[in-house]
Amino acid sequence: QTKTNNSDPISFYLSPLVLSGREIHLKLYVKGYDYTYEISDSFSIVITCGEPSTTLPTGPDYYGYYLYDNTDVSSGNAPTYNWIDIRTIGTQIPGVSEANDTTVTIPLPFRFKFYGNFYDSISISSNGFLAMGRTSYRSGENLYLPNSQIPTNIIAPFWDDLSTVRRMQNDPIVYQYYDNSNHTFIIEFYNLYHYDNSYQREIFEVIFYDPNYYPTPTGDGEILFQYNTVSNALSNTVGIQNNLGEIGLTYLFNGSYQPTAATIIAGRAIKISTKTPLGSSLPFITLESLYINDSLGNNNGIIEVGEPILLSITLKNSGNETGNNIRAILKTRDNDCVISESIFNIGNLLPNERRNNNENPYFFIVSSPPADTILDFTLKITGEGYEKGIYFSLGTAPFSSINEQVKINFPTKLPTVLKINHLEKSYGKDIKIYDYLGREIKKEKIKKGIYFIKKDKIKKIIIIR
Repeated sequence: QTKTNNSDPISFYLSPLVLSGREIHLKLYVKGYDYTYEISDSFSIVITCGEPSTTLPTGPDYYGYYLYDNTDVSSGNAPTYNWIDIRTIGTQIPGVSEANDTTVTIPLPFRFKFYGNFYDSISISSNGFLAMGRTSYRSGENLYLPNSQIPTNIIAPFWDDLSTVRRMQNDPIVYQYYDNSNHTFIIEFYNLYHYDNSYQREIFEVIFYDPNYYPTPTGDGEILFQYNTVSNALSNTVGIQNNLGEIGLTYLFNGSYQPTAATIIAGRAIKISTKTPLGSSLPFITLESLYINDSLGNNNGIIEVGEPILLSITLKNSGNETGNNIRAILKTRDNDCVISESIFNIGNLLPNERRNNNENPYFFIVSSPPADTILDFTLKITGEGYEKGIYFSLGTAPFSSINEQVKINFPTKLPTVLKINHLEKSYGKDIKIYDYLGREIKKEKIKKGIYFIKKDKIKKIIIIR
């Protein structure tokens, strides 16, 4: 048997700042049980936001790193290729030059932060990769990143089975140089050749920027790959990963590029940074928290049929521009729920500012048990040049009504549903009508919603439709 959720689809929303081509990774959990069995499974879903372009950066990963190449001109963070030859000003790194499948560790001239960890040393492999800190990992069998099989973090400008063993003129050598005036540390891989073809030579370099002089939002240092000579980029890995192999980015793997990556050729530059791309200046209102209050009912923290519910929310402007004249209107997608107070007037909301409606919460009543004990709501957010919907659900108690023996301000029997013109016919002209805050309402001011009425000994909740 096959079933679909066409009548009640899963919904989510994306920031307008998300770049086209960004992959969104989702995980769907499926659970079920009966008296004789229990099932639990999960499925991964990957969707792509818009059409990818080589003029956009690769990333971000789950930490926040992007890979910007020098064609990503629309990002505001594209590097400029500017080859720095350090052979005459730098020094040869012993142990990794004139060697095969070796890794050596040397001190850094400044403290460097990578994936949130600080390092004072760096390991360099003759196979075209580096790792922050000390490691003996030296494999020439390049892998896709991230990969938990790798026992270290990886910075891979050209990870392949390369060699620096002397074979002919123009010996392959790895150099280092600290540029004190520009606060950069440069490692140049000069003339490395492929192990199975010594005529294919690669010349590339890695530049580390001192975080104290080149700040980023996370404090992590920026890294630049530059390619002077590219002979064979069909069997290598270009990318990064953290020390657990759980987070990372692959730009190129064995000839296969990310949709946003440009071809690795001579003159290519790739910058690794946690700086976000420059995008449109827009507000982006997000729902940060929900709080239900059933103190007008039995105050047990559970939504029950016939019980008045106060709903408080907190909204945040997660965008980079002020949202003007913002308001949030609560709407129900269930016929079993009636909303009385439904508007939250926010006004102007600055970037990163939060606002709640605790002083004037939404007010609703569940008039009859929903079939699936789930109430579905839409929060319509509007403002100057801004409109979007936020979907969310609340669970209800799986029984018909709250305990009628509990002493509260109003009885907890199921509310009476009336049309406005039937109000006086049912209860007479001398009834008093109150809103959920206890304010007396004139009959001519009554609109659709939830009210309380009082006449002699009669106290009832009514729903005006």
